[in-house]
Amino acid sequence: MMTARLFAARWGASRVAKVSQVVVANGFNNLASLAITLHAARKLGPERFGQLGLVLAVISFGVVLLDSGVSVALVRGYNHDPKAESREALVGGVLKAKLLQLLLVALLAVPIAHAVRFFIPEFNSLETLAAGIVAAGLMSLWVTVRSLEQARQNYARFTTYIYLYGTLRFCAYVVVLMRGSISPLSVISCLYLVPLLLLMLYSFAFRETQVLAIGKFPWAREVNALKKALHYGAWIAGASILLSFLTRMPVFFLAKRSTPRELGLFAAAFTFVNAFGLIWDALSTVIMPEVSGLHTAESRVRFQKLLFRKLPLMGSLLAAVIVACAFAQYFMLGPQFRASLWSFIVLGSFVAACMCISVNNNLVHAYGIPEVATFMNVARVAVAALALGLWWHLDALNVAVIYGFVLLAGDTALLIYVQRRMVKDRISLKLVALYGTES
Repeated sequence: MMTARLFAARWGASRVAKVSQVVVANGFNNLASLAITLHAARKLGPERFGQLGLVLAVISFGVVLLDSGVSVALVRGYNHDPKAESREALVGGVLKAKLLQLLLVALLAVPIAHAVRFFIPEFNSLETLAAGIVAAGLMSLWVTVRSLEQARQNYARFTTYIYLYGTLRFCAYVVVLMRGSISPLSVISCLYLVPLLLLMLYSFAFRETQVLAIGKFPWAREVNALKKALHYGAWIAGASILLSFLTRMPVFFLAKRSTPRELGLFAAAFTFVNAFGLIWDALSTVIMPEVSGLHTAESRVRFQKLLFRKLPLMGSLLAAVIVACAFAQYFMLGPQFRASLWSFIVLGSFVAACMCISVNNNLVHAYGIPEVATFMNVARVAVAALALGLWWHLDALNVAVIYGFVLLAGDTALLIYVQRRMVKDRISLKLVALYGTES
C-alpha cells in the first residue's frame, strides 16, 4: 500500500508537472504579447501608448464583466457532477450563451463606445475603443473555451490552444510591421481580434461541433444547467468585476489627475507586472478542478499542507521573475521609460506577495463561500478610490504604492478568514481521531 508520504510526493510532483506545462505555454504566449507591446511602446511613445493602455484596461474589465463568473462555474460544475448527460448539458448551455453574447457585443460595439467616451472623454479614437469592446467579447468566449479544457483536465489540448494563440499574435504583428502601420488599433487587432477570431473558428468547426447542432441536446436541460452556472458564478462575477475594476483604477485616476507621461510610465510598469499572470494562471488552471472536489475536512487539510510545502519554491520563482523583468524593462524600453522601473519593482513585490497568499485563498471554493471574496473586494475598491482620490499629487510611483498596499491588505484579510475555517476542520479531525465523531 502506498504510504501517505509517497502519495503526497507523487501527487505534488504531478501537480508541479502540470503547472510547469501550463507555465511554459503561457510564457510563450505572454512573450509574444510582451514583445509586441514593448515594440509598440517604443514606436508609439508614452502619450499614444497611454491611449493604448486605456483601451487595454477596457478590454480587461469587459472580459470579466461579460464572463460573469460562468467560466469558473463551468469548471466547478463539470467536476462536481460526474453524470455525462449533466456535463454535456452544462457545456452546451454555456457555450451557446457565450456565442450569442459575442454576436450582441459585436452589434452594439459602436454605441457602447460612444457611451464610454461620454463618461471618459480621454479616449481619442472611437474606432479603437469599439475594436477593444469586440475584443472583450472574443476574449470572454476564449476564456470559456479554455475553461472547458481545464474542466476536462485535458492539459495537452489546453496548452495547444495557448501555443496557437501566441503564434497567431506574432504572425499578425509581423504582417502589420511589413505594412508599416503601427497604431493602437493595429496593436489591438494583433493581440486580440485576429488571433482570437481564428482560434474560435477552429474550435467550433473542429472541436466543439456539437454546440452548433442546436437540436442535439434538450434545450430545457441546457437552460437549467446554464441557470445553475449563473447562480454559482454570481458571487464569483462580483468578486472578479470588482478586482478588474480595482486593477484598472490606477490607470483611470492617472488619466484624470496626472499627465500623459505618468500614465504611460505606469502602463509600462504594469505591462511587466502582467508577466506574473502566466504563473498565476497556471496555478489556478491546475488547482481549481482539484479544489472543486474537496468535500471533507481531511481532504481540505491535506490539500493545504501540500500547498504550503510548495510556497518556498513559488516565492523563489517570483523573486527571480521580479529581477529578470526589472533588467528586461531597463534595457528593452529605453531611456524614455527608465523612470517607470521603481514603479514596477513596487508593483511586482506586492503582487508576488499577494500571489503566495492567494494560492491558499482558493479554498473559498472548497467551502462554497465565494461571497467573502466579493465583500473583500468591495472594501478594497472603496479604500483604493478614497486613497487615490484624496492623494494630493499622483504620479506613477505613489499610485503603485497605494495600489499595492490595498491589494495586500485584502488578500491578508481573506487569508485570516480562510484560516479560521481551517482551524475548525483541524478540530473536527482531532475529535474524530479521539472519539470517532465530530460532535
